[in-house]
Amino acid sequence: MSASEQTGVLPPPPAPAPDRRLRVGPGRGALLAAGVCLTALGPLTRFYIAPQLIVAPTDIYQTTTLVAAGATYFDQGALKTVRGATLTYTGTVRGAPGSSTGDTAVWDSFSALEDLDRGTRVTLSTQRFAFDRRTGRLSTCCGAALDGDTRVRQEGLGLFWPIGVDRADYPLYDSGTRRAWPARYAGQDTVEGIRTYRFVQHVPPTKVGTVPAMPRSLLGLPAGHGEDAAVPADRYYAADVTIWVDPRTGVTVDRHQKVSTVLHGPGGRGTLVAADMDLRMTPKVRADLADKSRDSALTITLLRTVLPLAASGVGLLLTAAALLRPRRRAQQQAR
Repeated sequence: MSASEQTGVLPPPPAPAPDRRLRVGPGRGALLAAGVCLTALGPLTRFYIAPQLIVAPTDIYQTTTLVAAGATYFDQGALKTVRGATLTYTGTVRGAPGSSTGDTAVWDSFSALEDLDRGTRVTLSTQRFAFDRRTGRLSTCCGAALDGDTRVRQEGLGLFWPIGVDRADYPLYDSGTRRAWPARYAGQDTVEGIRTYRFVQHVPPTKVGTVPAMPRSLLGLPAGHGEDAAVPADRYYAADVTIWVDPRTGVTVDRHQKVSTVLHGPGGRGTLVAADMDLRMTPKVRADLADKSRDSALTITLLRTVLPLAASGVGLLLTAAALLRPRRRAQQQAR
C-alpha cells in the first residue's frame, strides 16, 4: 500500500504538457491576412494590372512641329514654283475617348504644311486612326478615315508604336501612298539623353494620282494651242523617313522626313517638282517629347517593378511577423 493510500490523501495531478500548437489571435489574424493579400498583390499587379494600364491613352492632345529650310513647292494659286522657302509642318493629334474602347484607341489628326513667310498653305490633311492599344496595329473600325474617306484601308503602325518595341522591322503606314512600307531597325542613338531605337523607312517613287489637265508650259513642254495646251500628268510621291523611338515607352522622340512629289507628263515627257522638302523636328518639340517619354517610363517602371516588389516584400514581412511572434511567445511560456 502506497503512502497516499495509507494517509488517504491523493497525489496532485500531473502538470499538463505545454500546448505547443500555433495560436493566432484576432490581431495576428488580421496581420496574417494582410500579409497574404499583399504577397499575392505583387504578381497580380505585375502580370495583370500593369498590362491593363500600360496601353495607349485615349485622351491624348499633342502638337508636333517640323520645319524644312530651302524647300521647293508649287504654289497652285500663283501657278509658279517657289524655291528656297521655309516650310512648317504642324500636326495636331486629339484623342476621341467616346469612340475608343478598352482594346482600341481612336485618335484624330489634323496637319497643315505652310509657307508662313508668304502666307501660303501648301497642303491640308485630316486623318482618323483606330488602332490596338497594346500593339499599335491600325484597323478599319470606328470611322477610321483619311481626308474623310472611310474606304481607305489603313494597316501597319500609325502614330503609336508599341511599348517595349523590339529591334525588328515594322510595317509603318504612309498616308502619301495610302499603304504600309517597312520601317527597318537601323541601330541605336542617344536623343535628348534617351537611348532610342532608330527606324528607317524608304518609300520609292510611287504613282498616287493623275492631274487630268496640266498646262504644258508648267511641265517644261512646248506650248500648245486649244486642246493641246494642257495634258494629263501623273503624280509620283517618294519619302525617306527616320524615326527615333524610346523602346521603354514607344514614344517617338525625334523624326526626320524627306519628301518629294513630282508630276510627269505623257510618256514621262515633261516634269514639274510639286514639292521637295527635308522636314526636321524642332528642338523644343523634341525636348518636350523626351520629357513625356521619361514620365511614361517612370510610370511603367512603377507598375511593372516597384509596386509589385514593394507589395510582395511588405506582404512577406507581415506574414512572417504574424507567424513567428506567436511561436516565440509559446516557446517563452514553455520555458
